[in-house]
Amino acid sequence: MCQTISGVAVLTGDTVKVYTSKTSDSHSNIREEHSIRDDGGVGERQAPVEFLPGKALTEFDDWTFRFDDARPDWWTDTMTDAAQRQMIRAFRARFGKNGHCGGSLDLRGTGITTLPDGLTVGGYLDLRGTGITTLPDGLTVGAYLDLRGTGITTLPDGLTVGAYLDLEGTGITTLPDGLTVGGEIYR
Repeated sequence: MCQTISGVAVLTGDTVKVYTSKTSDSHSNIREEHSIRDDGGVGERQAPVEFLPGKALTEFDDWTFRFDDARPDWWTDTMTDAAQRQMIRAFRARFGKNGHCGGSLDLRGTGITTLPDGLTVGGYLDLRGTGITTLPDGLTVGAYLDLRGTGITTLPDGLTVGAYLDLEGTGITTLPDGLTVGGEIYR
């Protein structure tokens, strides 16, 4: 499953380079964008990797690094440290200094509990199964916002969602003033 910040770590000598994308967390898309073969040929030393947030989106101390498949036998702890640093840089580049994420954020099942005020997500924002109980002021989502399985009971005034808003199972019964949704609202 591709989440938050995904990459393909490629072994070169005794170090790894993690390739990421500014627009996608699909390992297939990342391989295609960077012309990384995935045919198991001789010399192909690569591993799909993920970096998942802890409680806060912009604090990396409690984020979790994991392999999408099994940890390769050639992988070392030093490579984990290097991969994490590269993925933090990639996430910061995508997220931006002003709280704008040009791509999508898939935070499903992470331990995240807070999002920064004024967050703008250009694609979709998937919060299913997170510990988030309130949405930040000024939240703008360019595509869909999925709140299923969250503890969210109210929506902030001025929330903007470009496509659909999924509220199924949230218990939200009242929609706020200034809510803008470009498509359907599912309850």
